[in-house]
Amino acid sequence: DLVKIHYGKIQVKSELGKGSCFAVHIPFAITDTDDKTNPEKFNYEPSSYLSENIQHDIEAVSNSLQKPKNTEKTIADKEIERKEVEEARKADKPILLVVEDEEDLRNFICDTLRENFMVIEAANGKKGLEKTLDIQPDLIVSDIMMPEMNGLEMTRQIKDNLISCHIPVILLTAKVAHDQKVAGYETGADAYIEKPFSNRMLKTRIQNLLKIREQLREKLKRELILDPEKVTISSSDDKMLIEIFEILEEKIADSNFDVENMSQAFHLSRSHFSRKIKQITNLSPKQVLDKFRLKRACQLLEQNQLTISEIAYMVGFDHPNSFSRTFRKYYSMSPSEYVSQN
Repeated sequence: DLVKIHYGKIQVKSELGKGSCFAVHIPFAITDTDDKTNPEKFNYEPSSYLSENIQHDIEAVSNSLQKPKNTEKTIADKEIERKEVEEARKADKPILLVVEDEEDLRNFICDTLRENFMVIEAANGKKGLEKTLDIQPDLIVSDIMMPEMNGLEMTRQIKDNLISCHIPVILLTAKVAHDQKVAGYETGADAYIEKPFSNRMLKTRIQNLLKIREQLREKLKRELILDPEKVTISSSDDKMLIEIFEILEEKIADSNFDVENMSQAFHLSRSHFSRKIKQITNLSPKQVLDKFRLKRACQLLEQNQLTISEIAYMVGFDHPNSFSRTFRKYYSMSPSEYVSQN
């Protein structure tokens, strides 16, 4: 239609296995006397000078298309990306990972989401998995059909890994087969969106999944403060939380037991462990440790059978004054005031 509007013509030559050549001819000069109903009579031939330049341009474009694009980030680029991620975390801005091998579509999705989120990207499932384990985003949007590692396999490995199993995954696909949808959910995917999709639908689905995750974190936070023994969730993170509370119960009187020891118990680096706990409970590991000890202290204080100093040592504080300061920080009152009120 565009070619017709400009009184042009379009041709195609194609050879199986080699490729296709599309030619659009636009007249460079149309006079009032030209018969615009018969474009075949128009002068489509440019000067020889123009022909030589056009041929040169065609060869240049062809050569550039045949060269593989270098999409690898340099060490400096990766360092900049990490700093941006840390700044986003400090600002409580959700971090999204977009995994898509089609560069144009990936850029389109990223540009759509950058207004509301901090967005990082990966060109295939293998790189997506690496970035997930390294950065631990709040949510992943991924295509299914990709080279090196497809979206289903990437999702399965993410959900099977202790570091990343809590991260919601939205799968994008042009295929609508029922079996593939089932396969997607069996790998642990949290949502499925078919192409083509609207920006509004994608943003809404992302916001809903992040909201559900936040509500779960608040629930865990409340239960942890009220009674550590009654924390209950139904997700892939429950085993880890149960193990954490069992370890804390065992080590509650050990004043040397700290976040470093907790992370070592799960064979994770301190940074990975801290991010994981923060994303599950909305608390830092130090806050989880303090709240667990203080809740047990409250239970002992309410029995009114031990001195405050004895309770301080029993829940892992190396000095009663340190216990009192920490208690006041979380409960806005001293241990003795708590006893009188309870």
